[in-house]
Amino acid sequence: MNDANMDMALKSCVFGASGTCGQRCTSLRRLMVQEDSFDDFASKMVKAYSSIKIGDPLDPSVLVGPLHSKAQVQAYLEGIETAKK
Repeated sequence: MNDANMDMALKSCVFGASGTCGQRCTSLRRLMVQEDSFDDFASKMVKAYSSIKIGDPLDPSVLVGPLHSKAQVQAYLEGIETAKK
């Protein structure tokens, strides 16, 4: 909604979608944003994703660690292809 705290929404969405690499049932899968807020929110999401550190999950500065199985890697790759379509 236009009156939402967009900074909090952004942080929540980025963590909800990437905090466990999408490997939990509560991971963010879809996001609805009002049309007049979309471009600004989307550009902030892209910027936020570009700052995510990927690596050793035991490192406290890392948000995204490895996927837990080959099946999860395949599901991830299929998800990317679906998103592109």
